[in-house]
Amino acid sequence: MVDRRPPSPFGLPPLGAYLAAGPPPPLLFPPTSPPTSSPTRTDVQAAVAAAIGVSPSAAVVPGGVLAVVLAGGQGSRFVSATPKVLVPFRERPLASVVVAAATDAGAVPVTVVGHAAEQVVATLGGRRGGGERGTPPAAAADDGDAPPPVAAFVLQEPRLGTGHAVGVALAAAVPPSWAGAVLVLCADTPGVDGALLAGLLETHQRYVAADARHGATVLTGSRAASTGGGDSYGRIVRAVPLNGRAGAGATAVGACEAADIAAAVIVDIVEKKTIATAAAGSDADAPVRTCGGIPYSAAALDALDEFNSGVVVADAVALRSALLGLVAHPTGGGRSEYYVTDFVVAMADAGRTVRAAAMPPDQVWRVEGANTVEELAALERRVNSWSRHLPAIPGGRTA
Repeated sequence: MVDRRPPSPFGLPPLGAYLAAGPPPPLLFPPTSPPTSSPTRTDVQAAVAAAIGVSPSAAVVPGGVLAVVLAGGQGSRFVSATPKVLVPFRERPLASVVVAAATDAGAVPVTVVGHAAEQVVATLGGRRGGGERGTPPAAAADDGDAPPPVAAFVLQEPRLGTGHAVGVALAAAVPPSWAGAVLVLCADTPGVDGALLAGLLETHQRYVAADARHGATVLTGSRAASTGGGDSYGRIVRAVPLNGRAGAGATAVGACEAADIAAAVIVDIVEKKTIATAAAGSDADAPVRTCGGIPYSAAALDALDEFNSGVVVADAVALRSALLGLVAHPTGGGRSEYYVTDFVVAMADAGRTVRAAAMPPDQVWRVEGANTVEELAALERRVNSWSRHLPAIPGGRTA
């Protein structure tokens, strides 16, 4: 592996220039073709685009939906001999649950891998070993316990943050001209199911119908309604501040009233890490960031109740354009990362609008994820309890 990162945390160029300067992101195996073949990147991209075009999601979103599942992180706080995204959750690998949710929502999944990439590919691809590049997963259509199908795996190497991960996925898996919608998901949020994602897609399309400039919909939650995990996530800054919690007065998933169109507009997402860094280097009440023309102190940003779940559905053309201009943030130790959340400001600068779809307060726990083994066990118990009261979803599974 060649690490192109410069020693200075400020030395990385905008993401588009960074991607253009290096080799194409590797695809660990193509979505079609027998193991003995060596399809070209163009063949792979055409196959993925074709699969998206005939997927069930194409009946809801013009062009269909590509789901980008972020499974490349190491999970530094998750102490386990097994890679975090492969830890069993309800008798399936954790990331497999999220891939299944995307599939159940009608999307075509592409999974970004990094840490323990070969092991992740072998497991999620349905093989007991191997992980050789250029080979597809074993067919297991009749095996109810098999992992759900993944259209392709994209290797993120080196790992330069969530913005870089989504950028390499789009660069590797679909043609530059592909126009549909991109659904961004984190592999460690197994409370998200197909029904929830389907509702989010419907909300996004209602926003598009009401506003041709609408570019993306962000699934959000209320810190006041969370079990504690919401505090570590980025803060949602709305054009019109909410009165009370995010679940009260916010547009709920699966619903979109005309009166909510303006109130749902997001002008920024500020990462918790960014807020903490700003707080350490400034007075508590000193402005550290201007969001939508309004100056905010670190304390004011940290006090915002609404948080980013990490689940986003966006117009593919608008998202790709926004990602290309992302600027890296220094993260310490001479390293930098591109934050996918910066797409909000980039889209606004391009004349596109981003809006929120809020989780109901009693369901916020579903998008909190888990940072430790103990938190994951608690989340599994809660999902088990929750699913007993839900009907089966397509594919014979419950949420």
